[in-house]
Amino acid sequence: MEAASPGKDTDLKQLSDLDAAPAGQDWWPDLKGRLDAVSDVRGIAGILLEGRERVFREAADLPGRERCRWLSALIDLVVRRMLVVACEDPENPGLAGRAYRHLAVVATGGYGRRELAPYSDIDINFIASSEDDPDVDLVTRRMFRLIMDVFLAEAKMKVGYAYRLLSEAAALQHQNQTALLDARFVAGSRELFQSFQDELRRHLHPVAFMHDKVRERDLSIRRRGLSVYRVEPDIKEGEGGLRDVHLAGWLAQAAFGFGSETVWEDIRAHGLLTSAEVDRVWEVLDFYSRLRWEMHLGAGRQADVLTVPKQEAAAASLGYQDSPEESAAERLMREYYDAAAFIRSIAKKMMARARSQQLKLEPGLAARDGRVVLQNPEAFLNDPVAALRAFAYCQRYGLRLSLEAEDALRQCVALRAAPVDNPEAARVMMMILRGQSGVADALIAMARTGVLQWYIPEFGRVMGLVPGDAAHEYTVGWHSLMVVRHCEHLGEAGDEETRQIFASIRHPELLFLFALTHDIGKGGAGDHSEKGALIARDIASRLGMDAESVERLEFLVRHHLLMSDTARLRDLNLRRTVEDFVNVVGDRDTLSMLYIFTMSDVVSVGSSAWSEIQGRFLRELYYRAERALVSRAPLIDSEEDLDLYRSRVRRELSITNLPPEAVERHVAAMPAIYLLNTSPEEMASHIEFISKAEQGEICTDFRSEQGSDFTELTICVRDDPQPGLLSKIAGVLWALDINVHAAQVFTREQDQKIALDTLYVDFEGQQLPEFKKHELHRELRRVLLGEQTLQELLERKRKTLPEEYQSRRVSILNDLSESHSVVDIRAVDQPGLLYRMTSAFARLGWDIHSARVSTWGNEARDSFYVTEGGRKVGTDADGVEGAVRRLEEALRQV
Repeated sequence: MEAASPGKDTDLKQLSDLDAAPAGQDWWPDLKGRLDAVSDVRGIAGILLEGRERVFREAADLPGRERCRWLSALIDLVVRRMLVVACEDPENPGLAGRAYRHLAVVATGGYGRRELAPYSDIDINFIASSEDDPDVDLVTRRMFRLIMDVFLAEAKMKVGYAYRLLSEAAALQHQNQTALLDARFVAGSRELFQSFQDELRRHLHPVAFMHDKVRERDLSIRRRGLSVYRVEPDIKEGEGGLRDVHLAGWLAQAAFGFGSETVWEDIRAHGLLTSAEVDRVWEVLDFYSRLRWEMHLGAGRQADVLTVPKQEAAAASLGYQDSPEESAAERLMREYYDAAAFIRSIAKKMMARARSQQLKLEPGLAARDGRVVLQNPEAFLNDPVAALRAFAYCQRYGLRLSLEAEDALRQCVALRAAPVDNPEAARVMMMILRGQSGVADALIAMARTGVLQWYIPEFGRVMGLVPGDAAHEYTVGWHSLMVVRHCEHLGEAGDEETRQIFASIRHPELLFLFALTHDIGKGGAGDHSEKGALIARDIASRLGMDAESVERLEFLVRHHLLMSDTARLRDLNLRRTVEDFVNVVGDRDTLSMLYIFTMSDVVSVGSSAWSEIQGRFLRELYYRAERALVSRAPLIDSEEDLDLYRSRVRRELSITNLPPEAVERHVAAMPAIYLLNTSPEEMASHIEFISKAEQGEICTDFRSEQGSDFTELTICVRDDPQPGLLSKIAGVLWALDINVHAAQVFTREQDQKIALDTLYVDFEGQQLPEFKKHELHRELRRVLLGEQTLQELLERKRKTLPEEYQSRRVSILNDLSESHSVVDIRAVDQPGLLYRMTSAFARLGWDIHSARVSTWGNEARDSFYVTEGGRKVGTDADGVEGAVRRLEEALRQV
């Protein structure tokens, strides 16, 4: 192998690639001669520092890029001397020869590009031909110690170090590929270095490399807000800065195979940019180099951000003068912005030039202008798995299908059997589901071309299936794809809490497959959740998922409505509700998947399906369930625990201005469910409301969170002797066109029965406006004080219940709560439905303790927690069936 030995590299041209020393600078050969004569750390470091100070002094007479090249050349001298010293071993005379054949020392980063500013990092890589050579290992370890001692300890210069094997060149990540594309040989075996470079470039995937570099650059600019026109620009990383020059060069190397040393002249020679544009790039690089040089020297450290206080000093050091039209600093910044805008345009142009190249993806497929194109018209017919890989390429590299590729895919679907049981096809499909982004886009593109239905025929059956309820605006298949899209959206662009929940999911691919298959059992007779669970299990097995994931998917599809139904229809304040839910869910990972899925499922039903109040109930259920899963023990488990909790509440309320006796009465009278689910601030307000209600006042309180679309309405009033207060409230709300989503009813029974009702309401889908709040308080007060009857108000507002009423299903469940019966009612939605239902309960003498109200399309599904005479309903001789009959009759009679 050709080796760059100390004896061969004695002239300046070989060391620095400069044609000659600057005119009148005779110090360089002398410095090199003295460096060659020292072998100790302090001696080498002393000459390094002397040479650096000399370069700093002489730099004012040199162009910007030449300054950086001379500083880089000085580091080259020192590194080469270090290798000589590391090879000195009287007891092993063959050490140097072997090291110079099997080890290459290379410069990377700014050092490799010869762009070193005074305090830039120095990045050095060692490339070894193998890892089992003791001589190479010995020299490398000695070199490492010298580098650390000379550069870091003595010269206080930042240095980076990496060790590579020749065999690693084929499998480097793109970050390392980038650094080594710009690698420059410094010492050791030039032939080994060239072999490494050849391997690196041979295994470089141009499409992957370009996509990753452009994406990385765009993310960096967006994340840091590094606009061309920042008042305090980052000369290195900012938009239009040095990094954009580097990006253009990297793209040219990847797409066109240019060498790093000649890339800009190759760009000129191939007409990718005009000669004038390349010349202007060199001018800007010189300008940036001078500017960075002065910024580093001025700060005495690495400094690439040109802050406002330093702009005037930088302008002066670069020789700018004030003029009547503008100051020196203003002129400097104007020229900088012009240069940065130009460089950014060059980077954009080179992105377009690189993308315009037809670059191979695999035999028969290539990428050009952002699209997958065919190099062989029968690529998919010859290899049906390539039909799936085409979408994986689109997802991975941000590509789209060309029209010809789409036609070829449709032809493949029509003429070839799907590779349903092909392990490679399963691997590609799972790779798509595991993608860091673009999962939904890939699946939707597959569906549009028929490939998804072809590969997963069970999904093909539901792609055009119209769902059986009016709430859904899309077919079953398209709805499922929208659920996948929204799941992905929540993980990428949801609020911070939701993104964290998504990030906690161990296998997002399982979530996406769950979203895709959750309704796959729809159509025909039978429970679609149960049927779908078995179908999803088969699909997961075909995709080669492990047994745990297969079972988890089956479970998720079977219970995909659990969280939605619980949040919409169950009283989340009851411990039993959360316990029952958690007992089914089992663990936090399943909970997180159900939460993300449920939000996405409801949103994807249609434009009117989602509301902020649903989001509130879902979040409440999630966090209550999470706490239960973490603690695995109830908060309050005995009367003794409850007494301790009451004492804690008393202490928290003692800091308020409320009379202690009022606090004591309230805490003693209210049930555990109230104490456990009401904040001290709310309790303090309630105590004041109750005090007024005891004097005969009607208290109403309205609370709305900023940005929410609902209002929390609290009503405090003397309770009616007979059931029916909530019915009157519901009637007033209906009269005023106010929608009710949920209600929580508490009664404080001491000297007087005081009702404390909280309702979640909206007006035309938004918070209650001020005029509606005033109207509600006025009309509610008149009805509850007997100044007008509810019927008079309804007639005045022209509200009449429809004559016909028909329940689709009424059920009474006595196993969901220790103390209440849960009444579920499904009915055709109609005006005044909540008023009708609450009136029916009042007729029967049933007390309502909480309610959930929801509507899907034209169907209302409402749930009420009720008691009759303080007991669950249906405990008499007629039983639950008799109670259902009585309720249905009462509903028809209202």
